[in-house]
Amino acid sequence: MSASETTNSSMAGREAAPPRPLWHVILVRPETMTLVLLILGVIVASQLSPFFLDVSYILRSFTLSAEFAIVALVLTMVIIAGEIDLSPAANMALSACLFAYAQSLGVPMPLASGIGLLAGLAMGALNAFMVISLQLPSIIVTIGTLTLYRGLAQVIAGDKSIRVPDWFIGIDRAFILGVPIPVVIFILAAIVLGLVLAGTIFGGRGTILGTFLAAWLLVVVSTGMTVANLLPAIQLTVLGVLLIVAIIATNFIYSRTQR
Repeated sequence: MSASETTNSSMAGREAAPPRPLWHVILVRPETMTLVLLILGVIVASQLSPFFLDVSYILRSFTLSAEFAIVALVLTMVIIAGEIDLSPAANMALSACLFAYAQSLGVPMPLASGIGLLAGLAMGALNAFMVISLQLPSIIVTIGTLTLYRGLAQVIAGDKSIRVPDWFIGIDRAFILGVPIPVVIFILAAIVLGLVLAGTIFGGRGTILGTFLAAWLLVVVSTGMTVANLLPAIQLTVLGVLLIVAIIATNFIYSRTQR
C-alpha cells in the first residue's frame, strides 16, 4: 500500500467534527456576550427603577457622563494598539484649568480654547515621545505624567474655583432637536471612530499592531530575554525624573503665587 493510500484510509477513518450550532457560534463572540450583558443590565435596572426607561431621564443621566464616554472612545484606539494610558483624567483637568485660567485673565474665548487644546496636544505628545522614541512601557510613562499633570492642575486651580463667563455656564444643558449637546457630540465621535476603524488603513494597522505587540510579548516572556531585567531600572528612573519635574514645577508656581 502506498503512502497516499495509507493517508487517505486514515483520514477516512477519522470522523469529521460535527459543525457547531449557529446559536453557539453567535454566543461565543465577545461582541455578542457584551451585548447580552448590556441587555440584561437594562432589564435589571428597569425592574429596580420605574424611571430608568424614560427617554428624558436617560438623556439627562448620560449628559453627566458623556465626556467620559468620549474619552473611552479615544482610549479604544490606544488599547487596540496594545498600549494603555492612565493620564486622560489628569490631562482633561490641566487643559480645563488652563482654559479657565486664561478666560479669567481676559483672554478671548477662541484663544483660550486654543490654549486648552494645545496643552492637551502637548501632553499627549509627551506621552507618545516617551513611549515611542524612548521605548518605555506606556503604563509607567502615564503613571508619571498623571502625577505631573494632576499636580500642575492643582497648583493652577488652588483651593478656589476659577470663574468662567456666565454665557459659558450651562452650555452642556443646551439641546439640539431635543438631544443634549454632549450626547450629540458623543454620537458623532462614535460614528467617526467606527468609520476610521472599519474603513481606513489607520484602523486596520492599529489592530494589526496591537496583535503583533501581544504576540511579541508572548515571545519575550517565553524566551526569558535578559533585557527584561533592565526595564525596571529604566522605568523607575523615568518615573523619578517625572516626579522631580512635578515637584519643581509645583514649588516654582506656588512661590510665584505667594509674591
